[in-house]
Amino acid sequence: METVKPGDTITTGTSIRVGDLVILVEVSPNQFVQKAISEEEAALYSGPKYRVYGTESRMTESEWLGSVRLDEMLGFLHSKWIERKQISRKLRLFAVACCRPIRHWLSDERSIRAVEVAEAYADGLMNQEELTIAYDAAHDAATAASQAAHSCATPHAWLAAYFACSSALYSAIEAMGSSVSSTWHRRSTDTLRDIFGNPFRPLPPRPEVIAPLAEQIYAGAWDQMPILGEWLQEHGYWSEGEHCLDPNIHHVKGCWVVDWVTGRE
Repeated sequence: METVKPGDTITTGTSIRVGDLVILVEVSPNQFVQKAISEEEAALYSGPKYRVYGTESRMTESEWLGSVRLDEMLGFLHSKWIERKQISRKLRLFAVACCRPIRHWLSDERSIRAVEVAEAYADGLMNQEELTIAYDAAHDAATAASQAAHSCATPHAWLAAYFACSSALYSAIEAMGSSVSSTWHRRSTDTLRDIFGNPFRPLPPRPEVIAPLAEQIYAGAWDQMPILGEWLQEHGYWSEGEHCLDPNIHHVKGCWVVDWVTGRE
């Protein structure tokens, strides 16, 4: 069988069903169509792909906490929070976080601008028109790293999350070889957990008194996370403080603890 290329229109039927493997094909600027593909075609397809999930949860708490399958985790979030507007901001920040490690591979200023605009848009500092302008300007970039940046500014938050992570992985493989794949999958799923926390456990009322420190952290003072963590544990928020103090976690903008304390959840 001929190798399937990114953007090829391939389908195994006229309807998309729960459980299908799917690719997203851009049929016109900012317009995407889902195309179902077989397992065999998926093995040959070199672009981003994901599995369709239904309206019911398909993950347990232990699976969420230990998963290295980004497609499954994003699919679960989609089924759980499809009606919540707040998730779009977090998905956008996840896309941005996927691009930060490959920042040094972005040689095109339009690509760099797309990442910055996407983050500002997530924070409500730029509007849809400005996001679209940045997306269109970065459209012609050819490298995988630039495609990751371009994906950040995709008007649709779900597509931004899927495509930015996938393209960033491809750029890392191009630069460092296929051995980086497993490390990247672990890093991206850990980042998703840093942003969304544990969806199976509701958060207590936020401690507003410490919100000014959390706002400083959100603005970039990530070295203050241990101070926030210690304060939280001293005041009875043990698991929330533990997240802040864990030396193995690389915190990013959108971190669930910081969002919770600042009232962004």
